[in-house]
Amino acid sequence: MSKEAVIRASELYRSGGKVLRRVAVGKESLIVESNGYPIVALLPYAEYEEFKRERARLEADKFMIEQQAIGQQLGVDKLGDEEVMTDALQAIGEARRGRRKKR
Repeated sequence: MSKEAVIRASELYRSGGKVLRRVAVGKESLIVESNGYPIVALLPYAEYEEFKRERARLEADKFMIEQQAIGQQLGVDKLGDEEVMTDALQAIGEARRGRRKKR
């Protein structure tokens, strides 16, 4: 985690290049304020990538929990891998046969 500082929007406007160097080279995160309210955060790209990975992992975890709950409601959580694969292949076959008939 990089060190964090607060700057005014006017400083970013006046010294944009210098501010960007502080973030990119100095590995400093900056909160830009306007009229005393935070409006944007600038952070090094590596931290941004780490943030995206963490957010994706959390979303995947949430999705898996939701899917498990749905599976429990439908009773499919008791199916084995082989049964699930058989059902999936059967559904694919039915979908393909359905497309052939429409042509």
